[in-house]
Amino acid sequence: MSSLDDISKYIDDGDYKKAIEELDILISKEPDNAKAFYMRGKYAFIELQQEEFDNTKYDARRALIYSSIEYDLNRSIDIDPNIADAYRGLMYLNRDLKNIDKEREYAQILFDKDNTAYDALLILASSYLNNGENEADFHQAIGYYDDFIKNAEDNRIARFERGLCYYNLNILPKADIEANKLIYDFPFYDDAYFLKGIILAKNGIKSEFYDDAVFFFDRAIELNSLNFNAIYERGEWYFNKCNYRKAIENYNELLKYNNKYRLNALLGKIQALHDLIIENEDKFYPDSQEEGKDLKEVFYLLDKVINVLGINSMQYRYYRANLYAYQGEIKKAIAEFKKILNENDEAWIYEKIAELYHNYAQSDDDYREALKYLYHIDKSEYKYSTYYIMIFSNYELKNYEKTAELCKELFQYIYEDDDEEISYIRFIYAHSLQMIGSNDYELILNNLQRCLNSKLDKATIYRSIAKIMLYNMPNKYNNDGIDMLKKAIGLNDALSYFMYAKELFYGDIIIPYPELAISMADMSFNIDNTLECALTIIGKGYELGRGIEKNPNKAFEMYYKACELSDINNSKCSCAKGLTAHCYYKGIGVEKNESIAFDIVNKTVMSKGKDSHDHIALLYSYFALNNIKGFDLITALSLFDSIESHANNLYIIMTLKRIYKKLGRKYDVKRMEKMEKNAVMVTGELNMSYLRKYLKKFNDFYPILNFTL
Repeated sequence: MSSLDDISKYIDDGDYKKAIEELDILISKEPDNAKAFYMRGKYAFIELQQEEFDNTKYDARRALIYSSIEYDLNRSIDIDPNIADAYRGLMYLNRDLKNIDKEREYAQILFDKDNTAYDALLILASSYLNNGENEADFHQAIGYYDDFIKNAEDNRIARFERGLCYYNLNILPKADIEANKLIYDFPFYDDAYFLKGIILAKNGIKSEFYDDAVFFFDRAIELNSLNFNAIYERGEWYFNKCNYRKAIENYNELLKYNNKYRLNALLGKIQALHDLIIENEDKFYPDSQEEGKDLKEVFYLLDKVINVLGINSMQYRYYRANLYAYQGEIKKAIAEFKKILNENDEAWIYEKIAELYHNYAQSDDDYREALKYLYHIDKSEYKYSTYYIMIFSNYELKNYEKTAELCKELFQYIYEDDDEEISYIRFIYAHSLQMIGSNDYELILNNLQRCLNSKLDKATIYRSIAKIMLYNMPNKYNNDGIDMLKKAIGLNDALSYFMYAKELFYGDIIIPYPELAISMADMSFNIDNTLECALTIIGKGYELGRGIEKNPNKAFEMYYKACELSDINNSKCSCAKGLTAHCYYKGIGVEKNESIAFDIVNKTVMSKGKDSHDHIALLYSYFALNNIKGFDLITALSLFDSIESHANNLYIIMTLKRIYKKLGRKYDVKRMEKMEKNAVMVTGELNMSYLRKYLKKFNDFYPILNFTL
C-alpha cells in the first residue's frame, strides 16, 4: 500500500486517476484517514475541471462525481474538523454548482478558521457582486474587497471587481477613480480599460462621454483578444450608435467561442440585422445581393431562436413579422402578428395589424379590416398613430362624418403644427367638413390656412381656400377668393386654371371675359391632359359661340372626348357625361337621340349617386319632372346632398322648387323661393339672361344653358 507521500508523487506527474485509485485502496484500509478523504475529493474535483462537458445539458455522470466529491470533503471534516483545506474545497465545489448560500457559508467558515485565507474573502466578495440583488449586497461585497485589498499583494482583480460594485451602485466618481488607478498601476491590465469603458458609457448615448468609451473597449481587446466582456460591450456600443455592421462583427466574434455572452450575442445579432434592414433607407445596401444574404441569415436565426431555443419569442416574432412586411409579404406579416396577438393581447399589436392593413390596402375591405382591429383598443390607450390610421382609413372609405369627428378629437391633444402629418390631417379635416356640408366656414378656412406653413402642395391649399371663399361665403370674400385662385395659378395648378376659366366664361362672380376663359381652359388642359372638365368649357364655347366661333360639331367633339378621358381615367367627375347627354337630347352636333341621353344620365346616376355632377343631377331631375320612364323625383332629390351648399346656384334652386311643388311639399317650395331671391342677386349676366324667362313660369325650364346672346 502506498503512503500519502507516495500518492502525492502521482499528483506531481499529473496522474490524478492513479492517485485516486491508490487513495481508494488506502481508504478501504484506513476508513478514518481524514487527509486521504480530503485528497481524494480534491483530486477528483481537479480532474473534473479538466474534462469537457456540454453546459447546456444535465449529465448524470458528472452529478455523481460532484456528489462523491462532496461526500469525501464532508467525511474529511467529520473525522478532523481542523482540515481547513476541506472547507476550501467545499467552497469552490459549491461555487461550481452555483449553490450560493453554501458557497458563502464555507467561505466564511474557512476564513474564521484561517484568517490568512484571503481567497475566502475574494470568494465572498465576488459572490455578493455576481449574485447581487440589491444595494446591500454590493456594499457587502465592497467590504470584503476592502479587507482583501488591505492584506493581499496581488489585488488588481479585487480592485477591478470593487470598481464593478461602485458601477452597479451608480457611484460613478468612485468607480472612475478605481479604473484610473488600475490603468496607472497596471497599464497592461485589460479589465482596467474595460471598467473605464463601461463607466463612460453608463449614462447612455446622449452622455458627453459616450463616444470616448469605445477607445477603452478597443484598448482592452487589444491587450486581450478574448476579453469577452469588452467585446460584448463594444458590440452594444456600436449597436446604440446604429453602426449595425460593426455591432454584428463583435457579436460574430463572441459566437466563435464558448462564453457567457453567446446567447446575448445571437439575440443582439438578430436585432442588429433586423434594424439594419428595416432602417435601410438605401444607405446600408449598395447592392441587393448583400441585402438578400442578410435577409436569408436573419430569417434562419429567427427560426432557430423561435423554434429551437424555445425562449420567450414575442420580440423575435415581431422582428420576423416586420421583415416579412419589409419584403412585401404582407399576408405573412399579418399572420405573424396575429400569432403574437394570441400570446399577448396588447393595444400595440392590434395597432400594428391595423397599420399593415391600412398601409398596404388594395381595397376598401382592407381599410375596414384596419378599423376592425383598432376598435379593439380602449380609447384611453389611443395614441397619435392610432388616430392617424383611423382618420385616413375612414377618409379612404369616404366616411367623412367620422373622419371629421376623429380629427376634432385629435386636435384637442395637439398644440403645435410643426409636423407635416398634422398639416395633412388639417387639410383632411377641412375637406371632410366640406363634404358633410358643414357651414362652419371659418373653421374650414382656419385649418386650410394653417396648412400653408407646411410643405404640402400650396396650389391645392390655395385652390381649396378659393373654393370656400367663392362658393360658400358672403360676396365680400369674392376678391380674396380670386386672389387665392391667382396664387394657385401662379403655381401652374391645372384645376385652378379651369376654375378661373369657368368664372370668366359664365361671369357669375367676376366680369366675364369669354375669350380669355377659352384660352385659360386650353392652358388647363395643356398642363394636365387628363382634366376632362377643361374641355367642357371649350365645348360650351363652341356650342354657344362664346369666346370662340360657334360650331356645334366641335362642341359635341369636345364633350365626347372629355367623356372618353373620364372613362379611361376612371374619373370621379361626370360633367362631360351630362353635357354629352345634353347634346344627344337636343341634337347639338350629333343626331338627336333621346334614348342615348336617358341611358347616359341613368347609368351615371347609378354609378355615382350623390357624387354626380350638377349637370347630371339637373338632367335627371328634368327627365323625372317630365315623367320619363326610369326617372323618379325621390332619386332626383337624393342627388342634391346638401341644399345649403347650392344656395347660389339658381339652376338647382329652380329645379328643386319644381320637384317640391310636384311632390306637394309647400314648406320646401317657400324655402326655395327665399333662396331663389338671394341667388338672383349673385347670378352672372350670361346665366341670368338665359334664366330670366323661367323665373316666374318655370314648368318648361331646361336646366342647361343652350343659347347664345
